[in-house]
Amino acid sequence: MIGRVIQVYGVYRHASERHRFNAAGVHGCHLGNTSRRGCGKTFIAGQDPVAFCERFKKKVTHVHVKDVSESLAATVRGEQTGIAVSHCAIGDGVNAENIKKILAILRDIGYDGVLSMECEGAGGPMIEKSLAWLRRTLGELNIKSG
Repeated sequence: MIGRVIQVYGVYRHASERHRFNAAGVHGCHLGNTSRRGCGKTFIAGQDPVAFCERFKKKVTHVHVKDVSESLAATVRGEQTGIAVSHCAIGDGVNAENIKKILAILRDIGYDGVLSMECEGAGGPMIEKSLAWLRRTLGELNIKSG
């Protein structure tokens, strides 16, 4: 089976579920929602990523995990609806506690999907540090990973 997911960007990123799906021209269709906005992008938009995840937890189909550096948050939080790259290892930024809470929410609903790390993609120490933090945090939360 091939699933369908709509990843909404721009002005509808943080709108209500109904408004997002109506704006996308989709009615009466089962839709998945990613939690991209539940981590770094919702945080940057000035919203509460944990509350956002809690609200849409039953629609999560895959998860993008992104932390946000303190300097980036101070500069653009509440002014932008998303960021491409944070240049911050996951676990080193101001969004780390939100990420842990979101992972716990997903654990509690039995989420069994992909976690995709988002950090500077040049390879090397930042990716390694992010992966180590994510593995350690999954272990602390008793979440099995493959």
